[in-house]
Amino acid sequence: MRWFGSRWLLTAALCCVGAYAQAATIYIVNDIGLVKSFSGIDTGASPVTGGSFGGGSGVLQATIPDYGAYQGFTYMPGEGVLGVNGGGDVVQWNSVADWLAAATPATLAADVFADKTNGVGPAGGGGAGTIHGLSWDGRTGGLYAVLEAADGTDGDIREYASLADLLTDTGVNNESNYGGNLLNFYYPNEDAPGNRPAPNDVAGANYFQVAGSGQIEGFLTLADYIASPDNRTFQQGGFGSGLRAGFAVVPEPAAIVLSGMAAIVFSLARVRRRR
Repeated sequence: MRWFGSRWLLTAALCCVGAYAQAATIYIVNDIGLVKSFSGIDTGASPVTGGSFGGGSGVLQATIPDYGAYQGFTYMPGEGVLGVNGGGDVVQWNSVADWLAAATPATLAADVFADKTNGVGPAGGGGAGTIHGLSWDGRTGGLYAVLEAADGTDGDIREYASLADLLTDTGVNNESNYGGNLLNFYYPNEDAPGNRPAPNDVAGANYFQVAGSGQIEGFLTLADYIASPDNRTFQQGGFGSGLRAGFAVVPEPAAIVLSGMAAIVFSLARVRRRR
């Protein structure tokens, strides 16, 4: 009975891990504050591959005009939703529910990505010092952003080892060519098809951006993304030219394990009572 119970426990734990790997939801915001959710890149009932943002793809979750002026949003496990507003402040919502409800966020640091060309204010003009998007990196636990600048660093990707580093803009620049992109995000699942010519016809991209043309593109690694737009393994033209930010959310691992363990304990207790 003890061995049987151990095997059952292992199976249940693996199911918990599987749930974590399959539960990502993508949120994308456009420049007038429409917030849509997607069930994945190419999985579920409302995937990104289902069409364009403005053409019926995705599920409308909220309309929050203020979000249309944000420079970027991301979800960071343990921290909730992070945003960079038009004035360059880094702000935080404790949960996706609070973010969707347009709750007032906490300001973590002011003027981190302020417009250094036109002064602190809305970043729609793309002044130096602002960013094109912000993302948590699920492989390193840090964050990265695409920079707007008045010099050769325009379009570079800046990596931050931690949230604390982001709040002080203490990062490492990687030379890149994404000065015109609209948003970027890390996606933990690997359901994106590989629809580019060989050798880039590889499924499973984890790093995504929407280019200035409105095409959504996926890359296998952050290094591939940094090196060249030609490294993309997935692309879908015409997804949306007026988009502002996007991020993927997965359940916190601790929450999954706790709920799974609770179910295991409850089931074992029932078995023992029956015996």
